Formats: sequence, C-alpha cells, structure tokens
Amino acid sequence: MTGIVVLLVCWTLSHNLTMSDFPVYLAHDHTQRAEDYLRDIQGGVTGKILHLTLDSWIEAPTKQKYLEAYDSYDGFRQRGLDALTKLHAIADNPENKIRVIRKFSDLEMARSAGQLAVIAGNEGGKILGSHTGLIDAWFPMGLRHVQFNWAMPNLLGASQTQEDDPHQPGLTQFGREAIEIMNARGMIVDVSHSAPQTILDALETTSKPILNSHSGGRSIADKQQNLWDGQIRGHGGKRRCDRDTFLFKIGTWSKWCASRNK
Repeated sequence: MTGIVVLLVCWTLSHNLTMSDFPVYLAHDHTQRAEDYLRDIQGGVTGKILHLTLDSWIEAPTKQKYLEAYDSYDGFRQRGLDALTKLHAIADNPENKIRVIRKFSDLEMARSAGQLAVIAGNEGGKILGSHTGLIDAWFPMGLRHVQFNWAMPNLLGASQTQEDDPHQPGLTQFGREAIEIMNARGMIVDVSHSAPQTILDALETTSKPILNSHSGGRSIADKQQNLWDGQIRGHGGKRRCDRDTFLFKIGTWSKWCASRNK
C-alpha cells in the first residue's frame, strides 16, 4: 500500500487539496482493533474492506497447528464468526466512529456522519464450507465480500500456487454457484490470489463487476499473485469486471521506478 499512498499524497499536495476533498477506500486490509479504525479516520481513510480472517490459521499457537490447518477446514467458520462478532461489538460503540456497511446507501451515511465505512470481507473461501447455503447464513450477519483464494486451493477454485498444475480445476461448480448467489445478493467477488484459470472462469461466470483487490504487474515483478499485461487488458476489456488495485508492495519498487524513467 505504501507506493499508492505516497503517490496519492504527492498528487494531493501538488493540487492544493487535502485528503478530505475526495473519498479514499482501501480494497484490502486486516487491521481490526478499535484503535486501528480511529487511525484510519485520522489518516484520511473513508472506508475499507476488512478481511476478517484468511484461509490459514496465522495466529495458530504452534507451527504444527498452523501446518495442520493449511489444507483443513476445521475452525475457519468459527474464527470468522468470532471476528465478525468483534467487528459489530466495536461498531456498536459510537465513540469508535465506524459503520458496518450492509447496503450501498450506508457508504454515504457513514461519510456524512464522520464514520469509517467498513465492509466485512474474508481472504479465502473456507468460511463458506462446502455448500452455498452458508452464503445466506453469513449475509444477514453483514458479510459482503469474499476473496475466493489465499495461498492454497479450496473448494471454490484453484489458487495461484496451482498455476502450473495441468490438473487444477480453475473455478469449481461450487465456485460458479457461489458467484451467482453473491451476484444476486450484491456481494463483492474478489479473485486476488486465484489461479489464472480461476480468474478467467470467474469473469465468464459473473453477471456483476468483480474485484482483484491487490495485485501488481507481472512484467515488473514476476510473482504468481501478479497479473500479466494480457490479463490486465482482458480484465479491462470485460464489461463485467472492475478495475484492479495495484500495490507496489507486491512488486519491486526499484524496478517500477526504472520502468517509469524509460
């Protein structure tokens, strides 16, 4: 995020503007303490997609338990529920100045009230289990975003680590059904960290704009998470696909600077 923030601040200062002159939304963030939200507001952030958990147990008490959770579904739904419950508890205190976004009009209501708009999301689809009925269980509780993959595959589709696997499925039938339901509910489908075939399948399946929340240019930094120029053009050419958000953190800053000077 550092590169984007630096460029945004420089552009703002050069045009004699302040950060409050336009909305700033973060497409991907994990910080979820009450003091984190207050710092967001103080820093000029209008709102963000908060990732409640991700498809690995980062806070596991031991390395062994972390490794055991890598390919498991055990405990992910409960950890997601705990994080969402915590978010609502923080939002219930008006001193924390946050609003959990459930519908589009909530965004403007939050901004008018001086609140941080928080969209509850998740980095990985393990919280959805193995059937689409869980989407309708999560939706009333405020979940409005799901990034289908993190570093490992799940039942929704292949992840970036399976890019060169000829047997990887791309988007599964479960993943296709999930997209259709999320489209109908107005939820955000996020394909960052998904395998190229999964992303392509998602674009062919969705009837609404989708998001690639944090990627970079692979011609600059050859990392699996990043997108080749052809993929970027393909995303831009898709009427149904949202624009990608590029983070220099995922690239190589010196290479980016060098490319800009050519």
